[in-house]
Amino acid sequence: MGSYAGWNGYQYWQAQQSGKASALFDELEKSVASGDMVKLERAWADMKERFPSTTFAAQSALLVAKSFQMTDKPDAAKAALQWASETASDQGSAQLARLRLANLQAQQKAFDEALKTLSKPFDPHLPDWPPTFKAIFLRRKTNRKMPSKLTPMHGASWKKILNTVVWLQPN
Repeated sequence: MGSYAGWNGYQYWQAQQSGKASALFDELEKSVASGDMVKLERAWADMKERFPSTTFAAQSALLVAKSFQMTDKPDAAKAALQWASETASDQGSAQLARLRLANLQAQQKAFDEALKTLSKPFDPHLPDWPPTFKAIFLRRKTNRKMPSKLTPMHGASWKKILNTVVWLQPN
């Protein structure tokens, strides 16, 4: 009976946290839409501090990074994406943040940094990226914008991409 009460208490607490994070996410969206960067930065700091384990925090990081990138604040965008890739509770959002971070690093000509970001394991318990992200990962890794020192990898990586994409197709 005590474990049932504890479980219900935890579910109630989670619902409360999610509701509060949702309200803060709405404020973030309004700040992005209005272009109020001061309010956006304050709401983003609150989200990271008060609700880091919610899915809204990861989604906020992606939204904030996009807004920072559009307002020529690439360092702030990289910081938001880095935070999401390391602390997001939702692994899909975390990996999307990693891909966007690597893309941003490649746009800034930080190719070694981008490769390092892409080379981190998806999950410490898994040896490789999951199939849903593997094709995108390999495409980013063999991007033609990368320097010529990566050229020998292209052939093998493209074969991996094609094999992965074929594997993902429904039977």
